[in-house]
Amino acid sequence: MLGAAQAILALVFVTGCATTPPPGLPPELPPGLPPGLPTTPASALVLGEASPPASPLTLRDAYPFVALGEREPVAGAERPGSDGALVSRWEVLDRSLEGREVREVREERTTSGPGQWRVRTIIDGHTEAIEERTIRLDPARDGLVLAESLQHERGVRVVMTPPPLAMPSDLAPGAPFVQTMGLRMPLLENPRRIRAQGTGDMTLEHDADQPLTLDGRVIRCRRLREVFVTAVPPARAVRTTERWFAPGLGLVAERWREEVRVLGVVTERTERTIRLIPAP
Repeated sequence: MLGAAQAILALVFVTGCATTPPPGLPPELPPGLPPGLPTTPASALVLGEASPPASPLTLRDAYPFVALGEREPVAGAERPGSDGALVSRWEVLDRSLEGREVREVREERTTSGPGQWRVRTIIDGHTEAIEERTIRLDPARDGLVLAESLQHERGVRVVMTPPPLAMPSDLAPGAPFVQTMGLRMPLLENPRRIRAQGTGDMTLEHDADQPLTLDGRVIRCRRLREVFVTAVPPARAVRTTERWFAPGLGLVAERWREEVRVLGVVTERTERTIRLIPAP
């Protein structure tokens, strides 16, 4: 059941799967954790001083690639752009046994309806995905919706009802955006069998403007804070994520921290950091 809670938490749009530090590199345990408790350390970001946000954070600010998906396709024709075209790429900075972990967003062509993209987490140089998510524009809900999540390593599909907004059309400074959903995890090989189910509460807030340094360049960013609480009895998990968005670049960096409790006892703490891979 603990693994089920972790799988559900792994599905949020710009997060990744946890990996285990290599032998010989013992993790630094956060204060209060007993020896031997599994944890994944996070790489530090070079951050400047945060200040109150000056203006709303819009969907186009956060994910510039959605602009193409907002165009109406010609009747009977595919949308502009090419199927499978790479629109953004990030790398996970933390240590991994398997190799360099990469997250990428690729366009998916549609003949009707809003734009759609596939988010894949892979080990660089490999073709098989660790996980895949489908995101799409939803004009009725005025934002970018997480439509589907496939957790290949765990062999499950994560179904959230209603599908959550990964990002609304805009977030006013300091105004929390709260969503509540049901969670269900059917097996990929046997969809009639449900591995686990529970509930989730997600809060998004544009809480600060903050500069960070990327490849020696200081970039002014807008910071989005997300708190995602899931209850998959007997486990309860809290993941706090900070994302930094820059004009014209979109998501520049992300850092998340997660704590899992079973029957009130902390069983795992994990931290991860990702950063944008600049286009050549």
